[in-house]
Amino acid sequence: MTGDRTGGRGASKRPLRRRAYLAAVAATALAGCSGSDGDSSTDGEGSAQEDSGDVADGSTGDTGSGDDGTPEPRIASIDLEPATVRQTRPATTSVDVRNDGDATADVDVQVAVDGEVLDSKSVSVAPGASETVSVEHAFDAVGDHEVAASASTAGEIRDRGSTTVAVERYPASFVETEGTDFVLEGSTYRFLGANSNHLPVAQWGESYVDRWLDYVADRGVSVVRTWAFTPGWTDASVHAGPGNLREEWFEHLDYVIAAAKRRDVRLILPLIQNWATAEQPPSPAAYADWSDTAETRNDFFTDEQANGYFRNYVEHVLTRENRITGLAYRDDPTIFMWEVGNEMEYHGDRRGESLAEWYDATAAHVTSIDDAHLVGSGMHGATGDTYQDWNVRNAYVESHRSEHVDACSFHDYPVYEWDGINERGHDAFAEYVREHVRKAHEQVGKPAYLGEFGVHVDTGTEYDLAKRNAYLETGFEAAGETGLNGVALWAPDLHDPTTGTTYTHENDPLAIFPDDESTWAVVEEYRASLSE
Repeated sequence: MTGDRTGGRGASKRPLRRRAYLAAVAATALAGCSGSDGDSSTDGEGSAQEDSGDVADGSTGDTGSGDDGTPEPRIASIDLEPATVRQTRPATTSVDVRNDGDATADVDVQVAVDGEVLDSKSVSVAPGASETVSVEHAFDAVGDHEVAASASTAGEIRDRGSTTVAVERYPASFVETEGTDFVLEGSTYRFLGANSNHLPVAQWGESYVDRWLDYVADRGVSVVRTWAFTPGWTDASVHAGPGNLREEWFEHLDYVIAAAKRRDVRLILPLIQNWATAEQPPSPAAYADWSDTAETRNDFFTDEQANGYFRNYVEHVLTRENRITGLAYRDDPTIFMWEVGNEMEYHGDRRGESLAEWYDATAAHVTSIDDAHLVGSGMHGATGDTYQDWNVRNAYVESHRSEHVDACSFHDYPVYEWDGINERGHDAFAEYVREHVRKAHEQVGKPAYLGEFGVHVDTGTEYDLAKRNAYLETGFEAAGETGLNGVALWAPDLHDPTTGTTYTHENDPLAIFPDDESTWAVVEEYRASLSE
């Protein structure tokens, strides 16, 4: 599946706008004046250069021409590198300051972006010479930005100039598929990922988002799977009712996406939570409760009114413009993939019945709004034919054959807690991974990813870190043997996510903490193998 939305104009730079300022008028002069008093043009490389225009007629006061031995600093040019500036990527603004006077100029150079001061630096410029001041920074938003500079001596602005840079989106390209591979810019793309159901917790704030993303990105994680909704256990009002969507929470999601972009991390975002209650939309239970024609949460999957509420939510998410990046979500390659939902399946005595038609219709709705991103199922994928014949949850092959679904999802926890701690066994677990990849690659013909892979830890028992590490090794070995296209761990976390909150293996047994060094050593070995 390919995407063709560009999300930003081609890079271009407008001419340097500059004018020499006298001390008497510096406080009231406007930056960016143009006309016969010093308009400029760009050179062949697109960098802004000033011309030799004189100070405008009618100015009063000392011109600082150098006749009486005074400095005359001027902004000669403002250049940005690299030639194509992309959002969140380092850029360097270089301001060339020329001294047209006959005395050394001690110049304070101030650089601002869109009217906000970025940095100030001092430089000494000899008569007739030039010096360059450079400032490194990054633009969060796509589109045109004004970069301005001023040159001051003794606290008085002597000259100003500005130029405009068109910032393009980053990343430049969407992840695509080719046969059974994920592909990025023509190369096979396999990933090490991590899950987080805490990133969407707005109450934990931006600091937690930054700390957590730094934690996983520093350990080689390139894809994060998190929710495109708020966890119901923290705040259920993201979609409080038909047409009632909570803007403040979406501003938090804006930040999560922008923060991931800054760290070269891509996101997999499920759009609805199957396990949430009627008080925790978006969920089948909530939308069925709102509907006049549905009675149970299982009715959601075939009820037009209930699905209409969900489709409205999907459209709101996909078309939202990020207030930080300036990109609509559907135009942002930082989002690797949408999942139609998290583990969407029937409940109770209907568990295991096929939802292939619902997956197809929902994925079609997503692609009708956003034809650039990949769409995954987000399903658990248990079919009962490898182990646990009682555990049939999805029509794995049938559902993934939808032309609107691009990749095959499955989840597994070889050591898990349910009425006590249960262990699958290494051979059965490895075969479970191999069987799902074979079905995806050979029967469906699409990439496969293990969207949730976690191992329960019970410190002080046989289910310790060594046990977890052994199961991770088994899973990673099976992934390498079969060409599994991606793995997302459940779930790295911090001991101290917020003030007053402490996590350990006792209250978060599936967590991978920063001091679980032996676990991270196993993960790093797998990560390194992806580039071999």
